[in-house]
Amino acid sequence: MLPPEIPGTSEHVVFTTPYVFLRPGVSEWPAKFSRTFAYDPRTRVEDYERHMKYGPTRAYWNDWFSMPM
Repeated sequence: MLPPEIPGTSEHVVFTTPYVFLRPGVSEWPAKFSRTFAYDPRTRVEDYERHMKYGPTRAYWNDWFSMPM
């Protein structure tokens, strides 16, 4: 947890990672991405970055966090 960014405020910032992958193999990564988004080898880096930042829908990561593990 980081201290408040603006002096005199009480809002703190917390950095976490929502990504938990347990021992994925080399073959599992392309399979996971082909299930998650349109996997095009010509745009795979851009597709991956967009997916990990925004997800396929506006509420994707919020819904993902609320799923029981």
